[in-house]
Amino acid sequence: MKIGVRTRLVLYFLIISVIPLAIITAYSTINLRQSYTSDRVSQLNAIGQNKANLIESWFFERKGDTDFLSRTPTLEDQGLAAGTYGHPNETYARGEIEIIMHEMISIYGTYNEMFFLNTSGIIVAQKSDSSWTYGHSVGSDQSLKEYFIECDAQSTDVSFTYLSDFRLSGSGDYIQITSASVVHTHEGDYIGVLVFFIKDSFINDLMHDTTGLGTSGETYLINQDLLWLTTSKFDYYTQVKNYATIEDTIMTESISTKGIVACFAAKADLTKASNPDYRGVAVMGSYHYLEVTDDGRAWVLVSEIDVEEALTVPTNLMWISIVIMIIA
Repeated sequence: MKIGVRTRLVLYFLIISVIPLAIITAYSTINLRQSYTSDRVSQLNAIGQNKANLIESWFFERKGDTDFLSRTPTLEDQGLAAGTYGHPNETYARGEIEIIMHEMISIYGTYNEMFFLNTSGIIVAQKSDSSWTYGHSVGSDQSLKEYFIECDAQSTDVSFTYLSDFRLSGSGDYIQITSASVVHTHEGDYIGVLVFFIKDSFINDLMHDTTGLGTSGETYLINQDLLWLTTSKFDYYTQVKNYATIEDTIMTESISTKGIVACFAAKADLTKASNPDYRGVAVMGSYHYLEVTDDGRAWVLVSEIDVEEALTVPTNLMWISIVIMIIA
């Protein structure tokens, strides 16, 4: 079969112009996609690192607050009397301690509750934020609680302060995270333990701040049991998994996506250009390994964005190039 001159010209045109153009377009699109992927992953990593630094410094400040109050003259002077049943100044001492607790709760706005335990682990002074409905009672025995056990074991160290991990309360009604400090008299005698119940609103607000994360981006905290410590921004768990509220997933719902599992296994920060998230959606993300608490339990701070949104620009350019080639 002979090929006509016109057909030959068309073939020559395809060989000389269209096919090279297609190759160049494909190569450029791949490079652009890789460049965008690298940039977005770097951006996620920077956002995650900034939030990780904020979390570490914020909890360091909470430990500092606890240590500060434990060393005030009021605690040092009145703690022994408040913690000694039948002491003639017991009521007065309790009142003095509760005054500074109330002032600190009101001024700082960071704590749900504070109480002072005597050396037997019994609450002898206590104050709660006005909005907190789970306050403990004076006389309650906390001797088997982690915060008392750890501090009591370090009772000779006046500088010892212990930050716990997120925990479900004994009743299961709320999430608690505490900071506790050893208390001594001016003379250096161990007289008890000061405990702060820390509000988690700062952490939740920080995780829900999606600045720089586009529409689908989010950040959240996961503990080493692979349980949520903060909430998802999406309605996946209420719509698909039938949770009554998204808050019900905290310390209840497990998540074991590849990025999170790999971060815990490596005990180091890492990034992924694409892996399925808990919704089954392809996301790129950064995963920061955090050791903040004093019980040796780590967290992973996750920063993710849907791959589809992150690569919108190169994807759109690819389709525009294809259309131009077809028209040409």
